[in-house]
Amino acid sequence: DVAEIGVKLLESDIHGERFIVSSGSLPYKQFFGTLAKAFDKKGPSIPVKSWLLGAAVALEFVRSRITGNEALITKDTAIQSRTKFHFDNEKIKKALNFEFRSLEESANWTASDLTRRYNL
Repeated sequence: DVAEIGVKLLESDIHGERFIVSSGSLPYKQFFGTLAKAFDKKGPSIPVKSWLLGAAVALEFVRSRITGNEALITKDTAIQSRTKFHFDNEKIKKALNFEFRSLEESANWTASDLTRRYNL
């Protein structure tokens, strides 16, 4: 969708505008559940309490310091995972007469391509 919108904008007379290029907002659990299903894997099933998320941030900080690798979970990512956002994509949809693909369609296409390419 993003690439298609980019091409359509380049081919259009639209200049100097800003757009939200996202099909919508949804909880992390739903997002990761959809991806898991596309890859034929078990989706998220354990509710993460705030204290557990805090412990994960602390443990990940220690792991990153020991290994020298970047932390996979930070205080900021933990906060983001608990924050609800709403994005309004009506402007881009109207400007280009565009309909976004569903998350399921995108996830299935991506999983199929990656599975084929990398023998997953």
